[in-house]
Amino acid sequence: MKILLVEDDISQRSLLRHIIAKKTSFEIFEAKNGIEGLRMVEMHSPDLIVLDVWMPVMNGMAMLEKLRADKMHNSIPVVIITAMKDQETIQEAIAKGISGYLLKPFTQEQVHATLSKFIPSFQAVTA
Repeated sequence: MKILLVEDDISQRSLLRHIIAKKTSFEIFEAKNGIEGLRMVEMHSPDLIVLDVWMPVMNGMAMLEKLRADKMHNSIPVVIITAMKDQETIQEAIAKGISGYLLKPFTQEQVHATLSKFIPSFQAVTA
């Protein structure tokens, strides 16, 4: 199982990596913007993408649009992460084809619960 983390903030990427790696042996790849993210998709064909909305160079919405237009990779589940709590941003992302979302700041339990919806072997933390 392969997961791609696309997040410009290195501390957020590291936190996500730690949370996921703590419970799984999945391969985890990282990118700091949408352009790098699309390259990583081509190179590694991840099973799930965790994608920040607001990033420099190419933001998450632009990457999502390009991903959904790509016939080879358009079915990869994408979970966006955002600090934007307004319904407009969430609705726009849903219309563009996200599979789920996490609001920042997120907890370990929220990450596990959200990812377990898309990865059967990924169980939410208990206790």
